[in-house]
Amino acid sequence: MNWKQILLKGLPVLLIAAVIVIVAAIASRPKPQPKVTNAGEKVLDFNNLQVTKGELYDRMKTINGLNSLINIIDNNLLEEYEEKVDLEELDEEIEADKESDGENKFYQNMIIQGVISSKDDPDKEEKIRDFYMLNYLQEAYVKEITTNEYQDLREMTDEEAADLSEDEKTIKDSIESKIEDYRQDMCVILLNFNKLQDSNTFSNDIKAIEDNEDLDESAKNVLIKDLFNDEYEVQNPDDEDEEDEVENPPFMEDFTCDYERIQYDNNNLPKDILDDIYDDDFDEGDYNNTAKYITGKGYYFVYKVNQPFDDESYKETDSFVQYMIDSLVSDKLTDTYIRERLGELRETHELKIYDTDIGEQYQNITEDFEPEKKLLKKDNGEYVVASYKDNDGNTQYVHADDLYAFIEERSVVSYLLNMINYESLKTIPEIELSETKKEEIDEQVVSLKQQFLQQNYGITWQDFLLYQYNVFNEEQLFDMIAGSTLRQRYLLGYEDYEGVIQVDEAKVVETYNAWFEITASHILFSFEENDADSEALAIEKTEQVLYGCTDNGEFRGDITAETCYIHYDSEGETTDTETPFVGLDEIEHTEYGDVFGALAQEYSDDPSASQNKGDLGAFGPEDMVDPFEEKAKDIAFSGGSEVFGITDEPSEIERTDETIFGYHVIYVKDSKEYVKLTAEEKTRYDQYIEDLEDEDVSDDDIQDEYTDEEIEKFDQYKADYEKVEDELLNEINTTEMQNKYLAILRDDLGFAFIDQDLQEIYYNVNEYLKAYDPEDEEEDTEE
Repeated sequence: MNWKQILLKGLPVLLIAAVIVIVAAIASRPKPQPKVTNAGEKVLDFNNLQVTKGELYDRMKTINGLNSLINIIDNNLLEEYEEKVDLEELDEEIEADKESDGENKFYQNMIIQGVISSKDDPDKEEKIRDFYMLNYLQEAYVKEITTNEYQDLREMTDEEAADLSEDEKTIKDSIESKIEDYRQDMCVILLNFNKLQDSNTFSNDIKAIEDNEDLDESAKNVLIKDLFNDEYEVQNPDDEDEEDEVENPPFMEDFTCDYERIQYDNNNLPKDILDDIYDDDFDEGDYNNTAKYITGKGYYFVYKVNQPFDDESYKETDSFVQYMIDSLVSDKLTDTYIRERLGELRETHELKIYDTDIGEQYQNITEDFEPEKKLLKKDNGEYVVASYKDNDGNTQYVHADDLYAFIEERSVVSYLLNMINYESLKTIPEIELSETKKEEIDEQVVSLKQQFLQQNYGITWQDFLLYQYNVFNEEQLFDMIAGSTLRQRYLLGYEDYEGVIQVDEAKVVETYNAWFEITASHILFSFEENDADSEALAIEKTEQVLYGCTDNGEFRGDITAETCYIHYDSEGETTDTETPFVGLDEIEHTEYGDVFGALAQEYSDDPSASQNKGDLGAFGPEDMVDPFEEKAKDIAFSGGSEVFGITDEPSEIERTDETIFGYHVIYVKDSKEYVKLTAEEKTRYDQYIEDLEDEDVSDDDIQDEYTDEEIEKFDQYKADYEKVEDELLNEINTTEMQNKYLAILRDDLGFAFIDQDLQEIYYNVNEYLKAYDPEDEEEDTEE
């Protein structure tokens, strides 16, 4: 075969191969994506950080482009549902977030996201509510369409229901079952005994009343209910005799319960007990006179007090049916279900996404969705990210510029702030990274990558960097780690560079000298405010605890048998009327703990004393009310041998629902203070520290210059002083304080965005960060 024949036969094969290679190359090329206008325009140029509008858009689009697009579209489609949003619930969520984050941080986040301009923004609450609104609009929409579907299913005739899908039939059946299975609330006296002996005793008490032939049935019922009630109070000593607030369904009659309100489908009771309570033959006034034993749970008695209504007619009311449907719908409204129904809504409105990256993200949460294959330009040539039909059937377009503007307002400043901080910190030569430190960070990045590859997360390294660290490549990861190191050096100091966050030395000395730790117990005697007789009685009781009712077997002073309130016998028992207490000052020191604990358990007006015998554990400065702290310190550090005392002034103790006034008997069991130095010792200490830091002073020199006692004391002082210093530093080294100093640094360096919209948001953020004052935050907390 000559070369011409070879060429003729091989040419088609070569052409086909070439076409395949070209097609593959074209197919493998990244698809062009919608771009913002003026993509090459710089928005930021600071030190070594230059960012264009296009670069910023591409980065931010990857991070939260899809969420932003959904925000834009859903806010438009669901606008009409705003009147159906529970604004009270929305406001409660906002208040909960304020409390969770702290008011300062909450408003800071709102400013960073461009929601408000400052904490003083007169319209801030309305703007914040609008920011939170979308989730409530989405839920209101899904709730309404699901409710309508459930109502339609229930109202269908059997003939109409024959054509339903299996899923729809299941829903229809669940509605009927929900209605049929519903059980009204019950009010019961529920008793639970752990021991068979206690159970039998209670059962015998019931039967004794039942067998009493001198009583008629009405009297027996009264006594038995009283018996249940008395035992209920014993088993529930902290019960406030107030009904827990329960919102009655619209079909339920007024229903109050001073005992236990039982909801059939919302409690932790054993099913056997529930079945008994809800048995058709178990009427108001009924009870079981023999305990029902539930394996692993105990012995139960139930007295049925009352219920809201006596017949089943309520199940025929429209309000009841609607309540059941609403209940089923509420159970249905999971995040997954809401997302699916919103996907259906957007599909109905012909959502199309022309940005492949965002389209693929949306495809991950909406299975049947297919991104558009081609780019789309509209109007003046702006790229379209997505299109959809609004509620009037008109096509709406979301341009790349629309998406960029939304993202710019909500998240760009917070995203760039760490990068800006890194560039700012790099301008300070005293804290710059050495080549060795840079190599360490490089090794850290390599190690992180190796760990990732070994874990086999099922995603790429680049995706992992994005999702885990919010960076796009290893270079940005390096900058993030390096920035963290420079941040710490700038704030807290490095080698000869003093950090900007400094602890006031006078504050350290003051805190050091004020520190103590006392371990103590107490007995509280409370009195009525502005009631001199009540207060005098409380004081008398404290004195009887400390000094007793008697001296040498005779009543002390004006005390009589009737006015002796504290009793304790030699067997270690407190009593109401028997052996007058001789006083703590007459007790052997080996018995202090036992006697004081027994007295606290019997007589203290502190509710916790019944369990902890008055033991307060260890406490320090400002942990207790002032009169208590002062007296405890006086006992602990006065240098005497006293371990007991009475507060000189009454205490005001704040409880959740009231303020209690009272006097305390205090028993100090242990106490500690930091080492204190005299003026002369402090001079010696300062020289000791200089000698330790002097390379020319050897250990032998120090041993020759200072005694062992001095070295031990100075070392302890140094350790305790540094501990206080570190604790105070940790108190002020908060995220808010760090952000304040970084904001000041950026101002000192004259940082500003080129983009004026970003600069406006940034200015509001920076002014807020600079204005942070921890004292203001303490006042907010106190309020």
